[in-house]
Amino acid sequence: MILRGLQVRSLHKAARLRIEIELLDRPPKRPIELKFDNKKDFHDATLEWKNEKKQWKDRIRRRMSAIAKEEEKERTIDVETCSALLRDNDIARYFNAYRGAEKSFLSKVTINSGFVAPLHLLTGVMTFYEQHWQPVVNAYGQSVIHPGDDFREKQARKMQSFIFDCWLLWGPSIPICICPQWQGEVALQYGYGDEDNSLALRCSSPEIFRTLLGQNDGGHDGLALRARVSGVLKWGPDLSTVGLCPAQDAIAQRSDERLVLDISGGAGGIRPAGGTSEQVKAQYYSAYLWIAFVMCKADPDTHEPKPLNPENKWRDLIPFFIHANIADPVAYEFHARQLAREAVEAAIQLLEDEQDLILRFACAIDETGCGHDSPYVLPVSPTEKISAIMRRFADEAKRQGHGSALRRLEFASKEPFEHGDYASCALPQIVKRFYEDIDAKGLEFRELRYTRKSDLDLLRIFYDDCFEPEFPDENERESREEIENYLRAKEFGWYEKNNYHVILMLDKDDELLGGAIADYLNEPNAGVIEYIVIKPEHRNAGLGSQLLECVERVLHDDADKAQNRPLDWIAAEIDDPFVTPRPLQGVDPFAVARKWGKWGYRLLDFPYRQPALAETKKPVDTMFLSAKLCHGGKFQPKHSDKKFLPKSDIESLLIAYLRLAMRIDDPQHHEDFQAMHNSMPDEVPLVDLEKYLGPEDGLVDAKEVIGAQDPELVRALELYNNVFGREIGKDDYWKVSRPPDGLTDRIECRDHLWTIRSAAEAQCEGVASFVTLPNAGFVRYIEFHDRWPDSDMLRGLIARIEERMVRDAIRSGKQMKRDGEQMIRHGKRLGRSGKKKTVELGEEMRDAGTKKLEDDKKKGLNGAGARGWYIECADPTRQDLLLDTGFWELDLEYPLPPPPARPIRLMYKPFGRVYDPPTINSKVLLQVVREIDESAYGTPKPDVGKLEKCLQGDFEIKAKSKRENGES
Repeated sequence: MILRGLQVRSLHKAARLRIEIELLDRPPKRPIELKFDNKKDFHDATLEWKNEKKQWKDRIRRRMSAIAKEEEKERTIDVETCSALLRDNDIARYFNAYRGAEKSFLSKVTINSGFVAPLHLLTGVMTFYEQHWQPVVNAYGQSVIHPGDDFREKQARKMQSFIFDCWLLWGPSIPICICPQWQGEVALQYGYGDEDNSLALRCSSPEIFRTLLGQNDGGHDGLALRARVSGVLKWGPDLSTVGLCPAQDAIAQRSDERLVLDISGGAGGIRPAGGTSEQVKAQYYSAYLWIAFVMCKADPDTHEPKPLNPENKWRDLIPFFIHANIADPVAYEFHARQLAREAVEAAIQLLEDEQDLILRFACAIDETGCGHDSPYVLPVSPTEKISAIMRRFADEAKRQGHGSALRRLEFASKEPFEHGDYASCALPQIVKRFYEDIDAKGLEFRELRYTRKSDLDLLRIFYDDCFEPEFPDENERESREEIENYLRAKEFGWYEKNNYHVILMLDKDDELLGGAIADYLNEPNAGVIEYIVIKPEHRNAGLGSQLLECVERVLHDDADKAQNRPLDWIAAEIDDPFVTPRPLQGVDPFAVARKWGKWGYRLLDFPYRQPALAETKKPVDTMFLSAKLCHGGKFQPKHSDKKFLPKSDIESLLIAYLRLAMRIDDPQHHEDFQAMHNSMPDEVPLVDLEKYLGPEDGLVDAKEVIGAQDPELVRALELYNNVFGREIGKDDYWKVSRPPDGLTDRIECRDHLWTIRSAAEAQCEGVASFVTLPNAGFVRYIEFHDRWPDSDMLRGLIARIEERMVRDAIRSGKQMKRDGEQMIRHGKRLGRSGKKKTVELGEEMRDAGTKKLEDDKKKGLNGAGARGWYIECADPTRQDLLLDTGFWELDLEYPLPPPPARPIRLMYKPFGRVYDPPTINSKVLLQVVREIDESAYGTPKPDVGKLEKCLQGDFEIKAKSKRENGES
């Protein structure tokens, strides 16, 4: 077929455009004669259908002609509402059939009518189980008769299980927040009619909702606003979870199959919707209004309410809910009062039936309960929160004789309940664990054996699909041949009382989900987890914790068989996220490290170095060794609060590990072991990973200023003027704090302005301005109202800033080259349809990285990109604090005109842990200072000319030694 006049580059694109138009404007269905009472009615219907079919063809032809004449970036298909897009199996088949680099529509899609809300829809039970009721019914029965439950088969448990299942039936929505769970790209909810009839609206910042509110003449239109949106339609399961905020990573999960309209790529993606007066007045968008409580009992010692099932949090959640129109403020307030009254009545019944039951407020659709709350939900006063309305009704009920029961209905205190574990921001994980618990029995853990050919075939699939993509650094991963050799040696008894395990996880359909490699070492009576990986499309569903539980159980069995006693401890190699390049298609390394911390592993604070896995490979020093002390082992339970591990125990494990896992015949005299031996103290500290990575909550609450209209900018300005003794206006301060050519991102640097608090509800206590440059990070200033914070808070702030710099991910030539080579390898394993494009993109990235490396070498740079960050310091007290938190003073005279009253010290901190004074090449430092000079907005600039004279030549500048080594 020849498409005349079609201005597209290829027939393939033309076919895609035609498919996309037809997907959004379906042909009329032909009438079926059996549905008509007589032939005349059928004949009339057929004539009407033919007429509609002709009109449809003409309409499609006109649309195709118009879209072909538009520029590629301007091609747009208009639809009236999003209903045409949702639950359309043909759209899903279209995305699944297309194997290009990114599954998205070629043309933009404009939806003329709908409602946008600062909400995120959780995956409903019916969606998750594809309308199959049996798993839900079985889960209800198991919950009611769960052994060990204080409320087993009682009314309270039956009601909780039923109402929780009903609440999840179609999926409730949770409010978008500003806590760490929402740091990253955020998707708003955009729907028509009901929240269940919605798609995800991917945008650069949820602030766009408040901007839209301002465009509605400041009027308050309830929780949802009428809007017209335009963007690129994408397939949620094809999106990487790396960019999405943690609370919404389910969007990228295969089980969700959610459509995403991406409006983050340009201006004008969303604006108020117009229309007739009837349409403008048609403020109708329904959703669950809900408020959730936690079933608790009083702690015998503190008398504080404590959840009954902290490991299975969904078993304690009771959500009260009602269907409501959230777009109309009058209807919203009516339904909110109705919900509050019904919730009080239900609580009275439960609390009077169970005399030791406490119901503790957790969260609501208008109240996150995490301590941060949402600035986007019902921002206009005097809207009253549902919990406040419920308290008023509860007070009335107390006066009517229900005081004894309602004293056990507890609402929010100053601190989030259970550190926010039951907050709305935690609900996505709670719901995932609920589904995971139902599905757990469908998993198979298969330990591979060399003597089974089917196992070796499965190993090849695991290696190609999971292992190699997750560990792109060939120095960090073993070859498949070596793994097969280890399995072969195991069959012939080479390991003796030691053991080697390759355990793969499969679902009930024998689909590979992930796998792990681990060792049992008899001499130290310890285990080592070498690798654990879940395929990208199955992550964030709790499978990693189940796989780890299986591996740990196998290692415990090994100890029982070999020594007839419990395992003492387990070591695991973990990538240090501060220094490990992010895998191209992998999971966030910070999230991985934090997850290990939640699993009970702590960092062993010494410079760990993995020896080379083969003669052709190099040692790896971007990992740390972690430890988990096992219950019943020699370190537990007597030393349950143990803060150190003896050097002798760690060395015993390293010797056995190097000999058995790396085939090093004389590990004690190996240079890498000797280096670890010489640097290891007699008692090696066990450091909580949350402390090393920086607490997500608690010690430091940092808020990014995201625009000139952000209220946080005013707070930062007040502190800035107070500390620096200046009087500058908000607009001037914003220009000073952010260069004019970008909000947060530029090609060559990324700027940040933070306000700092010790707690979310506290007043602004400090402000920090910093930038990530191509070759380093630079802090313009960190200032506080009265005095600098203590070392613990400063450590947390330093870790948060460093994480932000690492996440900025301004890629070096070396990393671009590595990512390109990884993409080429991945592309070669794809089918024919996606192979060529992926390989071409990989080659393009590799070549760009190679060129950047060559350009850097011409400038005398090492091409590694940012590997640390700098701060200027004149105050000796602050200098000591910075030294304690991992900074080093560079041994040079730092010129900062005009000459200050006190000498300015240039402090440097490499990313990650550092045990010896770092060295910096003079050419690299000079380039960094030039970048600092270009980015020093609002602060004095260094004298680059003077420094160039001092740094002539090519030599290494060493940091001054500290009072003590081993500080991290």
